[in-house]
Amino acid sequence: MDFVAQNHPKWSGRQVVEKLHRLSKFSSLRNKGLAGHGFKGIGKPDLETAWGRDPDTIVPFLETIYQALFEQNVSASPYTDVNALIHKILAS
Repeated sequence: MDFVAQNHPKWSGRQVVEKLHRLSKFSSLRNKGLAGHGFKGIGKPDLETAWGRDPDTIVPFLETIYQALFEQNVSASPYTDVNALIHKILAS
């Protein structure tokens, strides 16, 4: 998405990319999670420290990103929506 944002400055998803970069604050937690080496667990205090605010605001933040990308509310199956978007992009 960074490539698209840099090469298509009028692209409406530019703000979405900027929001996605805010999620990089969680990258330091990766190695503590299930996908990391030596699982230690991630708790709400870890999320609060990384996010810098109430962790309960993370999901609504993700929903705003989703809504900006798909121009609709989160559906019952966001995975289906993401797959449909990928198929649409590949077909164009």
